[in-house]
Amino acid sequence: MATTPQKADPLIRTVRGDIRPEDLGFAHCHEHTFIRPGRSAEVDPALLLDDPEKTTAELTAFHEVGGRALVDAQPIGHERAPRWQRAASERSGVHIVATTGFHRAVYYPEDHFCFSASADALAERMIAEVTDGMFDDGPTGETEPTDVRAGLLKVATEYHVIDAHAQKVAEAVAAAHRQTGAPIITHTQRGTCGMEQIEMFDRLGVEPSALLISHLDRNPDVYLHQDVAAAGAFIVYDGISRAKYFPDSTLVELIGRMVQSGRERNILLGMDMGARTMWRSYGGGPGMTYLHDVFLPKLLRSGLDRQTVDLFTTGNPARALTFRDTTTTV
Repeated sequence: MATTPQKADPLIRTVRGDIRPEDLGFAHCHEHTFIRPGRSAEVDPALLLDDPEKTTAELTAFHEVGGRALVDAQPIGHERAPRWQRAASERSGVHIVATTGFHRAVYYPEDHFCFSASADALAERMIAEVTDGMFDDGPTGETEPTDVRAGLLKVATEYHVIDAHAQKVAEAVAAAHRQTGAPIITHTQRGTCGMEQIEMFDRLGVEPSALLISHLDRNPDVYLHQDVAAAGAFIVYDGISRAKYFPDSTLVELIGRMVQSGRERNILLGMDMGARTMWRSYGGGPGMTYLHDVFLPKLLRSGLDRQTVDLFTTGNPARALTFRDTTTTV
């Protein structure tokens, strides 16, 4: 079993092993590398990333433009593929920080154990996946242990609501965080419940600085974002290129206003490429290099300096993904 991380030994846990925060490099903080056939594809047929060669090709292209790491936010479920994650990471050279925890209830069949198990049992599963290795829950129902360890914990809330499923998962995530020090990534539905997530975890003894709150840019309310950042949480702007929500210019303006209010150290970037229609290797677009090649130049054109932009992709991810000191976590 891995030793519990301590303040004197900062680490980020990747599928190939632990690395020092300063070795992370240019990182996307919310992506998906594999989504095998299962409930996700039943909900949305585009949520199917089941070709290791295509994933490796996309990650290799990302590496060629300077990409060195990404967060795979796919949590416990039949769709997650720990061994494939490690193989793709080894072949492409891109570090992958994998995720344990659970998504929204809609992404699980009615008989999934996440509904019947207690919060304590869910916490034990997450702790094991962080310290020993993730389980590979195959599509035919078999569960096999692996030695591929997760580096993040996940919880997801609904549109303007934290339902009973999310509350139980959050209790388990908080317990796992206190035990392991692993940071927490969250899903917000359409950018709602960001402050409510912070308040919920505060009641559960988790500092806001341990939270990476995703999809908040689906709700580009700068006052909400300033409040979330002021509380101390990280904000993952992962709607880049998604014109169906907002054009990039909306996100550029939002980020600019956040920087003006002194919140540049709370900003993380990603593309949330769960749909195969976004992948060049699957014949779609814009592809994983879009953030580096297209979006970052827009930030620079808006007047942000290179040092600030580098914080979003290198400095901030290194801090956000580092395990917290469990000796001071309450």
